[in-house]
Amino acid sequence: VFESYSQERADALRNYFAHVSEKDLYLTHALVNPQGDRSKTPGEHSQNIYHTLGLVEKNAQGIIVRGSKMLATGAPLADEVLIGVHNPLKPGVDERYALSFAMPLNTKGIKIIS
Repeated sequence: VFESYSQERADALRNYFAHVSEKDLYLTHALVNPQGDRSKTPGEHSQNIYHTLGLVEKNAQGIIVRGSKMLATGAPLADEVLIGVHNPLKPGVDERYALSFAMPLNTKGIKIIS
């Protein structure tokens, strides 16, 4: 399925799976946006565009994000976190929030609030 979209992305996913398996890493996931006005999508929270985790910048090293996600239940014990999207997003409004990635939990700037 991923290869039909992009061989590069399919290879990245396959390589990440191999990395996690070889290193025997424990993963948690964070998919849920912080609660706000539930009638709005993330991009419609105009008082704070980073109410939900969103893209700040894309550069040669990767991406820079800002904001938060909730319910990473295993985070205090995990090695890495998988970030994804749970709620529907609106085209033309929510592109900065359409993110899926994984990162080590000891990455500079990550805060875990238990």
